[in-house]
Amino acid sequence: MLKKLIRKLRDPEKVRAEDRARISFLLVTLAETKTGAQLAAQMKSHKTRILYDERLPAGEAAYRAIGNSVALSPYGSEQAQLLSLGHELRHVWQEKQGLLLRRHIHIFDHVVNVRASEADAYATQVQIAWEQHKKDPRAGYWAAAKKDEGALCRVFEKVAQRSEKYVENGAARRAVFKAWLETAHCRQYDYKAMRAVRGFWKGKAQGQRQGFMFNMQRNDGQTPYMSEAFLKEFGQMANGQNYLQNMSLFKATRLMHTSAAQDRYIARTSEKYPGSDDSMIYDHL
Repeated sequence: MLKKLIRKLRDPEKVRAEDRARISFLLVTLAETKTGAQLAAQMKSHKTRILYDERLPAGEAAYRAIGNSVALSPYGSEQAQLLSLGHELRHVWQEKQGLLLRRHIHIFDHVVNVRASEADAYATQVQIAWEQHKKDPRAGYWAAAKKDEGALCRVFEKVAQRSEKYVENGAARRAVFKAWLETAHCRQYDYKAMRAVRGFWKGKAQGQRQGFMFNMQRNDGQTPYMSEAFLKEFGQMANGQNYLQNMSLFKATRLMHTSAAQDRYIARTSEKYPGSDDSMIYDHL
């Protein structure tokens, strides 16, 4: 990649200074919207670091719970970087709320948790793009969002154009949440989630002290299983409302359903690796 080569040939000190300035600009711009301002404020309170990682391709980003940092690709456009930042900061919020269930959990639990967390992060990303668009239509954030997530943007726009109240009360965001569960994205995340948990238990069976690295479990005072109330915690909005409040998550979406092929994979894993069916929630379901 030409941009990567040019970046490596430049003075490192100058590159670092420019990176700090770009990140500061992104955070200031993000904070100009209601949803973005909440995420930026929470980032500061949690002391989450924002940095550029040259190994990430353009348009990609990653939240790294170990180290409490968000890594952005330095090669994408300003608009793409800001939307990726909003997406990953939503994952920071999920982590700090105790919503990201990991470590010693059943594959099914992890699949459902990944679905909820990613559907929420994509819905948040689209909401931020819309809020930026309403603030300044010429800034290009909505066009950037449509370039990467056109189907989700069309779903949001269809609801939002009926009335602005559907943006405020979360109806448009809820529509994106539901739509994401039917996309190829969801199926890709399902596959990665199942492989990750299987890899963890495979490593454990082989005596590895660390297989796949998972986050901490929920706090003792929080709900220990994936109830509908737990899943709805993903829907908290900056205006104090909950965009998932009126949605029956156990019935109205594929969130709680796995395919026959996935069920066979889960059964084989549970049979092959004793202990892999341990779960905080599986018996509840």
